[in-house]
Amino acid sequence: MTSADTIRAIIEKRAATNDEWQAGVEKCWEELADVLTDDINVTRKFLLEDCTADEASWVSEVYDDIVRKTQSGEYIDLLRKSIERFPEEAEKYHMSDNLGIAVRTMFFR
Repeated sequence: MTSADTIRAIIEKRAATNDEWQAGVEKCWEELADVLTDDINVTRKFLLEDCTADEASWVSEVYDDIVRKTQSGEYIDLLRKSIERFPEEAEKYHMSDNLGIAVRTMFFR
């Protein structure tokens, strides 16, 4: 299984998880954040070349985890570029706002 396949499998699992089952949602978030923070080059390729708009919106659920775990300007820039790829999804799901909150939270914890 490729890295993109692994990321997609986690996203599919999250999409199939009932939002009311908090423990299941949090487990998916943890898995997704772990794989996306493991290797920035894999994450860059996925977010800037491979992912769909829908997948990008699911990734936005873990922006705060990615920012917290990496505390990296390079990752933050990568997430911003990913948002720019899908302006309609970004607006619909407030992706820029979510990233902004994650970044501000990083500095005020």
